[in-house]
Amino acid sequence: DGGALCCLRLKPTVFDAVAVVRFWSYLPEHDLQLGDGAWFGESSAIFRLGFGYLPIDVLPAALDALSEVLTRTRDH
Repeated sequence: DGGALCCLRLKPTVFDAVAVVRFWSYLPEHDLQLGDGAWFGESSAIFRLGFGYLPIDVLPAALDALSEVLTRTRDH
């Protein structure tokens, strides 16, 4: 019934403030739902990634989509 989660930080030397905004804007296109660090008193450069709520077989596709968003954000 429970899941696991971790908090990740977008590396500031790679993702400046504009890139962080871009990152959050790209997520809906990939149906990704992450917890914004601002929700729990941190910067939006930090996000909470949870898994275990949905079936485990969707995790690989979700991680691939997250990878795509990170690459697109970085390369923009």
